[in-house]
Amino acid sequence: MTWDDWKQCVEPKIGQANYATANTFLDAFVRYRHHLGLPASVLDIGGIREVCRAAEHPELLDGFRASGMHIMQVRDLLGAMTLAIRRARPIPEALPAKRSQQTQSSYINRSQISLRVNTSIPMESLQCRVTWKHDRRMAVYHNLHEGAGATNAAASRTPLDNKQSSLKTFIDAASRTPRLLQPGTGAHGDSTPDAVGTIARGLGAALAEILVKDPATIDVASAPAKIGLNSLVAMELRDWIRHNCRGVEVSVLTISRCTSLLALAETVRQELVDKLGSSTFHIVPQTMSLIVNAALYTGLAYAGNDVDRW
Repeated sequence: MTWDDWKQCVEPKIGQANYATANTFLDAFVRYRHHLGLPASVLDIGGIREVCRAAEHPELLDGFRASGMHIMQVRDLLGAMTLAIRRARPIPEALPAKRSQQTQSSYINRSQISLRVNTSIPMESLQCRVTWKHDRRMAVYHNLHEGAGATNAAASRTPLDNKQSSLKTFIDAASRTPRLLQPGTGAHGDSTPDAVGTIARGLGAALAEILVKDPATIDVASAPAKIGLNSLVAMELRDWIRHNCRGVEVSVLTISRCTSLLALAETVRQELVDKLGSSTFHIVPQTMSLIVNAALYTGLAYAGNDVDRW
């Protein structure tokens, strides 16, 4: 690659598109050489603890670890390079023309090796926030931790998990008893014993998850913009609210303009009151009287008594 070619790729600063394009070419180039009977292999690597940007910024490394990402070391890369050299020769059975009809639709390439596709936290944990967690192609990694069962998942629970779980428990309870959404009701009896406080802490945990931050650093009294919220994060938080708060709709503009997570929680609370309150009904005395009389009449008739006497 010439210097001009390099600048042509880098100067537009289109980031991930450059990575994706280069990686796609390398993967295809390996297959092309294999079709010619020539050796080739490719390594898909991630950040390496000793030499990546995170090595100069410990806070990034801490964030990666907190989210469950597996961090490579130089020795991992050297081992993978040894494996790539050993697998560089094409295997005739793996070429499309040589494969059986049953495997024609699948992609098999022993010379393409992906590293770092692992987690340091059981996939069942809410703390595990690797980007490919919900990719169905990675379902095998859920089975890898299945032997540990719920014990490891429970052992790995963090304050972030507990806050999100508390919010879910609270909303489930409020759906049955809407009065819990009234300010100061005290559904849980914790340090901020009201609906707004519970919702705000849940929102803070969600924001920590999105931003890959320590939940302890999230101050619900602070403006989300100071915590790190931008338009893209606001969109993710909006989707999270919709998914975890009974379909409540809060606009990105509202999220971006709120003065604190407590203020946002109040908006969510009001929306929940409108949504859950409208699904309940109150029995007026006249209706209750009709219900009681109907029940008595049905019971007496079933018992064979003379209902006219009543």
